[in-house]
Amino acid sequence: MPENTEQPLVSIIVITYNSSKFVLETLESAKAQTYHNIELIVSDDNSTDETVEICKKWIDENKHRFVRATLISAKSNTGIPANINRGVNISQGYWIKCIAGDDLLAEDCITELICFISTQEEDIQILFSDVVRFYGNSISNVEIKKNQNTLFCSRESTAKEQYEMLLRYNRVSAASVIIRKDLLLSLHGFDERFKLLEDWPLWIKITCAGYKIYYLDKALVFYRIHENNLSMTTDQNYLYHPVSKINISFKEKELIPRLPFIERWGLKHDILGIKVCFFLGNNKKNPFTRFVHLFFHISNPFYNYLRIKNILGME
Repeated sequence: MPENTEQPLVSIIVITYNSSKFVLETLESAKAQTYHNIELIVSDDNSTDETVEICKKWIDENKHRFVRATLISAKSNTGIPANINRGVNISQGYWIKCIAGDDLLAEDCITELICFISTQEEDIQILFSDVVRFYGNSISNVEIKKNQNTLFCSRESTAKEQYEMLLRYNRVSAASVIIRKDLLLSLHGFDERFKLLEDWPLWIKITCAGYKIYYLDKALVFYRIHENNLSMTTDQNYLYHPVSKINISFKEKELIPRLPFIERWGLKHDILGIKVCFFLGNNKKNPFTRFVHLFFHISNPFYNYLRIKNILGME
């Protein structure tokens, strides 16, 4: 397919690990893009199923669609951030668009993102959008997941304000993000210390460095919910979602040192409660564990500080 030199090269990096069940759909969604100047990279994290073989065969049959199409595979499982970094390091695109090997891009995803970037006065280096959630193999039952934080998404918000918000909560859907490669490289890529948490640490780095994260109010990515989605695991017996345990190391290393004293104290209290509940089995049907969970919740010094402020009518 001839390269359109009027369009910046976009590298779509498909991140896979045991993705054989869904990866063909992901690859087909990349192929179906209305945007033409695309490089495709599949970065596999030492899958133990047939993912690599499936991707090799598909690339051989469809590489003519892309400016360049390649697959790389790690010799051992290294985690999500390292897997993305490998793809970024060999990419040649001006823009990077990552997609998990079980999600889908809307056919106008890249077109809409690049069009928005090119028509704005601001120097946009990172942009995200809304996503569409769907379940299993069916895209007939979907839910558009709009970003509810209007302040974070506002054109008036600054990078500093976004940074302060991100210290409290992750407000960016990683599946929808497109980012300049040179920005990623200047910040040394995704933080490989947190093997199952690729996105939140990066948003902190980006906004801390003074770069605003821009928002496009369109749903451009289909996010698949299935039994292997750790972030989407729903077990009614859990006191805490499993992701809470994964996030502990990041919160201890990156969030606690940056927060004001009273919030730092409150977050440490929360983390201790999570650790204790997981140690006890994290089961809400266990009366003792449920009591411990309630105790940590009502005794959190930060929440009690906020309650006192509210009672006293303090600003």
